[in-house]
Amino acid sequence: SIVDNQQPTLIFNYEQDYMTCTKKDLDSNGSVLHIEPAQMSDFEEIYTNSGLMILEDLGYNPCETQPQRQKELIAKRIEEHRILTAKIENKIAFQIEVGVMLSVGCQVGSTYIPSHFRGQGLSTQYMRGTCRYLLEQTQSVNLYVHTDNIPAQRCYQKTGFRKIAK
Repeated sequence: SIVDNQQPTLIFNYEQDYMTCTKKDLDSNGSVLHIEPAQMSDFEEIYTNSGLMILEDLGYNPCETQPQRQKELIAKRIEEHRILTAKIENKIAFQIEVGVMLSVGCQVGSTYIPSHFRGQGLSTQYMRGTCRYLLEQTQSVNLYVHTDNIPAQRCYQKTGFRKIAK
């Protein structure tokens, strides 16, 4: 919000859990869906999804408040292979951003599943695919999740994430 020049009076009143997943934690028995780095050819769809994700999470859409800045951020993240996607029938069904990436771990966030793909039990399979992909490059995948986001909490636990801090 500060970066996007939102009102400085914004107050966030939600608890988050910090969760981690390693190769030994990853549920290797569950279904996995293919994840790959985003391509510039999918820019418009990724850009739209990124705004909708922030709108759901923080209550504003940077594609409306700072469109040029958001376009630059998304383009840079795609070029740096920091956005991963999965598709169904040539439409993005899952999108996630990779933040800090070190050999000991990486942090993911900005997870988005378009509304027409929700409720189909796909999120856990996408997260397994994401973790499998990232754990080839690092020792752990880490994230923050709102404590009141029960569907996300369940997805991450089924994937193999474990809570390590509040």
